[in-house]
Amino acid sequence: MIRALAAATVFASTVALLATQASAEVVRSRVYLMRGLGGILFSTALDKAAVKLRAAGHMVILGGFEEWYAMAQDAAKHKGQRMVCNGHSRGAVRCGDFAREVARLGGKVTTVYAIDPVFGGVPETPQVPRGTLLIVVRPYQVPGS
Repeated sequence: MIRALAAATVFASTVALLATQASAEVVRSRVYLMRGLGGILFSTALDKAAVKLRAAGHMVILGGFEEWYAMAQDAAKHKGQRMVCNGHSRGAVRCGDFAREVARLGGKVTTVYAIDPVFGGVPETPQVPRGTLLIVVRPYQVPGS
Protein backbone atom coordinates (compact mmCIF):
# COMPACT_ATOMS: atom_id res chain seq x y z
CA MET A 1 0.00 0.00 0.00
CA ILE A 2 2.79 2.44 0.91
CA ARG A 3 4.64 1.62 -2.30
CA ALA A 4 1.50 2.19 -4.35
CA LEU A 5 1.01 5.58 -2.70
CA ALA A 6 4.66 6.47 -3.33
CA ALA A 7 4.31 5.62 -7.01
CA ALA A 8 1.10 7.62 -7.28
CA THR A 9 2.79 10.57 -5.58
CA VAL A 10 5.81 10.47 -7.92
CA PHE A 11 3.55 10.16 -10.95
CA ALA A 12 1.28 12.99 -9.78
CA SER A 13 4.24 15.26 -9.09
CA THR A 14 5.60 14.51 -12.57
CA VAL A 15 2.30 15.50 -14.14
CA ALA A 16 2.17 18.64 -11.97
CA LEU A 17 5.75 19.58 -12.92
CA LEU A 18 5.03 19.23 -16.63
CA ALA A 19 1.79 21.18 -16.26
CA THR A 20 3.62 24.01 -14.49
CA GLN A 21 6.34 24.10 -17.11
CA ALA A 22 3.75 24.19 -19.88
CA SER A 23 2.43 27.54 -18.75
CA ALA A 24 5.93 29.05 -18.91
CA GLU A 25 7.08 27.57 -22.25
CA VAL A 26 6.29 28.80 -25.75
CA VAL A 27 6.84 25.33 -27.22
CA ARG A 28 4.84 22.71 -25.36
CA SER A 29 6.23 19.27 -24.63
CA ARG A 30 5.34 16.16 -26.57
CA VAL A 31 4.56 13.50 -23.99
CA TYR A 32 4.51 9.86 -25.07
CA LEU A 33 2.69 7.53 -22.66
CA MET A 34 3.07 3.77 -23.06
CA ARG A 35 0.80 1.26 -21.39
CA GLY A 36 2.05 -2.10 -20.19
CA LEU A 37 1.01 -5.61 -21.20
CA GLY A 38 -2.30 -5.31 -19.34
CA GLY A 39 -3.11 -2.23 -21.39
CA ILE A 40 -6.10 -0.31 -20.20
CA LEU A 41 -6.71 -2.73 -17.33
CA PHE A 42 -3.52 -2.00 -15.37
CA SER A 43 -2.14 1.23 -16.82
CA THR A 44 -5.17 3.42 -16.14
CA ALA A 45 -3.16 6.16 -14.41
CA LEU A 46 -1.70 6.99 -17.82
CA ASP A 47 -5.18 7.82 -19.13
CA LYS A 48 -5.76 10.19 -16.21
CA ALA A 49 -2.34 11.78 -16.74
CA ALA A 50 -3.08 12.26 -20.45
CA VAL A 51 -6.20 14.28 -19.63
CA LYS A 52 -4.30 16.54 -17.21
CA LEU A 53 -1.33 17.01 -19.52
CA ARG A 54 -3.54 17.85 -22.49
CA ALA A 55 -5.39 20.39 -20.35
CA ALA A 56 -2.02 21.98 -19.56
CA GLY A 57 -1.28 22.38 -23.26
CA HIS A 58 0.99 19.41 -23.93
CA MET A 59 0.68 17.21 -26.98
CA VAL A 60 0.04 13.73 -25.59
CA ILE A 61 0.38 10.50 -27.53
CA LEU A 62 -1.00 7.52 -25.60
CA GLY A 63 -0.63 3.93 -26.74
CA GLY A 64 0.43 0.42 -25.92
CA PHE A 65 4.02 -0.76 -25.48
CA GLU A 66 3.89 -2.48 -28.87
CA GLU A 67 3.48 0.92 -30.55
CA TRP A 68 6.89 2.23 -29.40
CA TYR A 69 8.46 2.19 -32.86
CA ALA A 70 5.62 4.12 -34.52
CA MET A 71 5.72 6.61 -31.64
CA ALA A 72 9.48 7.06 -32.15
CA GLN A 73 8.92 7.72 -35.85
CA ASP A 74 6.37 10.38 -34.90
CA ALA A 75 8.73 11.93 -32.35
CA ALA A 76 11.51 12.17 -34.94
CA LYS A 77 9.29 14.54 -36.96
CA HIS A 78 9.19 16.99 -34.02
CA LYS A 79 12.87 17.38 -33.13
CA GLY A 80 12.48 20.98 -31.99
CA GLN A 81 10.07 20.16 -29.18
CA ARG A 82 10.80 18.87 -25.69
CA MET A 83 10.00 15.16 -25.58
CA VAL A 84 9.19 13.04 -22.55
CA CYS A 85 8.30 9.35 -22.41
CA ASN A 86 6.45 7.79 -19.49
CA GLY A 87 5.71 4.09 -19.41
CA HIS A 88 4.27 1.48 -17.10
CA SER A 89 5.48 -2.14 -16.87
CA ARG A 90 6.49 -3.38 -20.32
CA GLY A 91 5.72 0.13 -21.62
CA ALA A 92 8.40 1.46 -19.25
CA VAL A 93 10.99 -0.86 -20.80
CA ARG A 94 9.93 0.18 -24.31
CA CYS A 95 10.42 3.85 -23.36
CA GLY A 96 14.15 3.08 -23.40
CA ASP A 97 13.85 1.60 -26.90
CA PHE A 98 11.82 4.64 -27.91
CA ALA A 99 14.45 7.10 -26.60
CA ARG A 100 17.28 5.25 -28.36
CA GLU A 101 15.38 5.16 -31.67
CA VAL A 102 14.55 8.87 -31.45
CA ALA A 103 18.25 9.57 -30.83
CA ARG A 104 19.22 7.39 -33.80
CA LEU A 105 16.87 9.48 -35.94
CA GLY A 106 18.48 12.72 -34.74
CA GLY A 107 16.05 13.74 -32.00
CA LYS A 108 16.32 13.79 -28.22
CA VAL A 109 14.06 12.56 -25.47
CA THR A 110 14.81 14.69 -22.43
CA THR A 111 13.28 12.43 -19.78
CA VAL A 112 12.12 8.83 -19.45
CA TYR A 113 9.87 7.99 -16.49
CA ALA A 114 9.73 4.23 -15.98
CA ILE A 115 7.14 2.90 -13.54
CA ASP A 116 7.61 -0.77 -12.65
CA PRO A 117 9.70 -1.63 -15.73
CA VAL A 118 9.38 -5.37 -16.27
CA PHE A 119 9.72 -7.65 -19.28
CA GLY A 120 8.78 -11.32 -19.22
CA GLY A 121 8.13 -11.15 -15.47
CA VAL A 122 11.69 -9.96 -14.76
CA PRO A 123 12.44 -6.43 -13.47
CA GLU A 124 14.46 -4.54 -16.03
CA THR A 125 16.03 -1.08 -16.23
CA PRO A 126 15.45 0.72 -19.53
CA GLN A 127 18.61 1.65 -21.41
CA VAL A 128 18.51 5.29 -22.52
CA PRO A 129 20.92 7.38 -24.60
CA ARG A 130 23.49 9.61 -22.92
CA GLY A 131 21.93 12.92 -21.93
CA THR A 132 18.46 11.49 -21.27
CA LEU A 133 17.32 11.66 -17.66
CA LEU A 134 16.03 8.27 -16.48
CA ILE A 135 13.71 8.09 -13.46
CA VAL A 136 12.75 4.56 -12.36
CA VAL A 137 10.07 3.88 -9.76
CA ARG A 138 9.43 0.29 -8.63
CA PRO A 139 6.56 0.46 -6.13
CA TYR A 140 5.21 -3.02 -6.83
CA GLN A 141 8.43 -5.01 -7.16
CA VAL A 142 10.07 -6.79 -4.26
CA PRO A 143 13.64 -5.57 -3.58
CA GLY A 144 16.18 -8.13 -4.75
CA SER A 145 13.74 -9.83 -7.12
